[in-house]
Amino acid sequence: MRSHVRLCLVCLSLFVWMVASANLAAYSWVDYEWYEYNGHWYALTIDYGCWLDAEAEAVALGGHLVTVNDAEENASLTETFGYNYTLGFPGDEWSCLVWIGLRGLLNPDGTIAPPELWYWANGEPVDYVAPWWWAGLFPGPGGSEFAYLHPEGHPDPGTWLNSDHCTDPLRNPRGIIEVNQPPPFLSLVCDTQSECEVSVSVMLDNMEDVWGVSLGLISDPLFLVPSEILPGASLVALGIDGSLPGANLAPAPTPSGERGITWAAVFMRNGELAALPPGADQEIVRIVYRAASTGTSMLRFSGDLGEPPVALEVSVGFPSIPRMPATIDGETAMVGVCFVRGDVDGNGRCSINDPIRIFQYLFCGASVNCLDSADANDDGNIGIVDPIFLIDYLFRMGPTPPLPFSTSGPDPTEDALDCRKWP
Repeated sequence: MRSHVRLCLVCLSLFVWMVASANLAAYSWVDYEWYEYNGHWYALTIDYGCWLDAEAEAVALGGHLVTVNDAEENASLTETFGYNYTLGFPGDEWSCLVWIGLRGLLNPDGTIAPPELWYWANGEPVDYVAPWWWAGLFPGPGGSEFAYLHPEGHPDPGTWLNSDHCTDPLRNPRGIIEVNQPPPFLSLVCDTQSECEVSVSVMLDNMEDVWGVSLGLISDPLFLVPSEILPGASLVALGIDGSLPGANLAPAPTPSGERGITWAAVFMRNGELAALPPGADQEIVRIVYRAASTGTSMLRFSGDLGEPPVALEVSVGFPSIPRMPATIDGETAMVGVCFVRGDVDGNGRCSINDPIRIFQYLFCGASVNCLDSADANDDGNIGIVDPIFLIDYLFRMGPTPPLPFSTSGPDPTEDALDCRKWP
């Protein structure tokens, strides 16, 4: 293979699975190690199985088991995927084999149909056949209609053989997947700004020019409140404006009631359409969240937010075509909550109601979600001095409450007070 790309980006935890088969483990593009040859991309199946299992895994990724078009490609596959053995016989040179996309037909008597009736999994005709390792099985009786390649590590590398390898699971091999082009790939990188604020970067891997992106990002509003959406560093570095059509911090929820943000951008530079060139780890947008409560929150890509829904889509190539990206979701843990000292009721301003709420907490059994907000003088305790401190500030030109006051932020003072949620 001429070049090797490992599509492996990490963002904390959870994958969006791309495979839709009831009997197939769920995998995404990032689980594979991809190799490029002649503009096509190749990877081994993750699961060991029969030919039909391997083909199902390939189809779930938008491809098929490999079509071998000539001796050069056969030699390249033989070298690249060498030393891959069946499940139960690692290191056994006679068990060094991988499925390819060639399959044939069985005659009514159980024999294998002649070569001209074989075909590739992608529907192409068979124009090339490598040397057959055991000619007696092609097209002789007792064989199978599925073909595999002997890669490097087999005594006769580059040859093919047909068998089902399904009667004994230990003899199941893996298969070579071929796709024309991996899709653009979006992932999340979560960076804690402070104990009560997190910045989430949407990263793009693309192998073609990208002209625009639209996406939704679901989060739990009980934990995270989006406060700002900024253009990504990769767009800024290239002078690309990512503001059109723009961002929505509070779009219509999904049909199931989930909430989040949407962002869509047609890439422009100096008023003209511009493309983001191919690259990896390209930050296209950054969302800043404020913690509404402590705990862990999932972040999940979506194409169902907004009215009408904002599609999860990347515009690639020239002329451009829409493609649904492969994605990795994320998870972030918030250890603190941003608050405004003295704003006990969380309505965004300090007023007469706030000292009243502290009096009600002290003497009437009322609850306060964020005790730090009621600690008006920041002495680490809630007492009668706190509502009096606020009254002095509000009506008697008393001292201003300590930070965070004019804007929300974390508590700069370590104490035993809890702030479960604010506002």
